[in-house]
Amino acid sequence: MKKYIATIAFLAAITASVTSCREAKTDDDADDEIENTIQEGVNEVEENTGTGGTDDN
Repeated sequence: MKKYIATIAFLAAITASVTSCREAKTDDDADDEIENTIQEGVNEVEENTGTGGTDDN
């Protein structure tokens, strides 16, 4: 019985330590990802339509 309780306590401690070490994702990170995705789309359209981009030589 002591071994069972010790095992459960050990697993709970491991779970708590792994969960608490995660870096929380903020709204700013999500906003940056959205902005980057939109900008990549704009750049692709500019390159494909000849209205800008780096391959318009």
